[in-house]
This record gives sequence, C-alpha cells and structure tokens, in this order.
Amino acid sequence: MIETVAGIFTSSAFGAVTGMVGSWLTKREERETLKVQQTHEAKMRELDIKEAEKEHAQALQLVDKAIDQAEAEGRIASDVAAARAFAASQKAGNQSSGVKVVDAAKTLMRPLITVYLLVIASYLVIEINTITGGLTQLPASALLSLYEQVLDEMIFLTTTAVTWWFGARPSSKRN
Repeated sequence: MIETVAGIFTSSAFGAVTGMVGSWLTKREERETLKVQQTHEAKMRELDIKEAEKEHAQALQLVDKAIDQAEAEGRIASDVAAARAFAASQKAGNQSSGVKVVDAAKTLMRPLITVYLLVIASYLVIEINTITGGLTQLPASALLSLYEQVLDEMIFLTTTAVTWWFGARPSSKRN
C-alpha cells in the first residue's frame, strides 16, 4: 500500500501535474498583477482626459479660431500621458533595487538552490554508500527495488522542474 502511494507521488504524471499547478499559480499571479496595472493605467488615462477636456474648454472660451490647435494639443497630451504611463508601468515592473548584490541574488536564487540541493543529495549518497559498504553489500532484490525507486524519483523531479520552470517563463505577449 505504501509503495503504491509512493509510486503515485513519484510518478512522472504527478510531477507533470505538480509542475502545471506551479505554472498555473505563477500565471495567475501575473494576470492579477497585469489587471492591477491596467486598472491603474485606465484611471490615469481618465484623469488625463479630464484634464485635456478642461484645457479644451478654456481654449474654446478664449478663442474660436484656436479650436483646431486645442484639439491637436489635447491629442498630443493624451498620447504623451499614455506613453508616460506605459513607460512608468514598464519601469516599475523591471526596476532593480539599485544594489548589484541584491539584484544578482534575485537572479541567481533558483540556480543556487538547485545546485545546493544537488550537492547535499550527492553528499548523502556518498556518506550512506561509505557507511553501508556500498551497493555490493545489498541483496539483488533490494538493489532492484532501490533502482526502481531512484528511476521514479528522477523522472518525477525532471518532469516537475521542466514543467514548472518552462511554464513559468514570461510569455512573448508580456515582453
């Protein structure tokens, strides 16, 4: 029974599901962030439009001949404001902390954790191998069971990592 449950949790299918869930959670968070940014941009555009409308009304009251000029200035102001809002949103999303060490740590965190876990796992295998006298001390049935378990774990880890890491990559539509 325990082997069946362990087999399910270490299968490549469960690894794929785990990776897909992680990828889905990442995408969901990105959608929420994008939604907040778009709401902010829409509100800023509304304020820009209101401001441009006030400017147009004043220009119309002052001079009838200035209508064409005021409309052109309103369009330019709206475009500039939209461009500034877009630039600000892009800058805020990609803003570094200004501290090279912190930015490098953010960038290197996933690879460093992965390398650390691989080193610890390798160290444990070497120590256990030394303490037990190696694989030659185990009976063939135990070796076969161990071999199957190691294969299941490797397939699970590989599937989880590939599905999650590639699923969490930024899409070309967000770039």
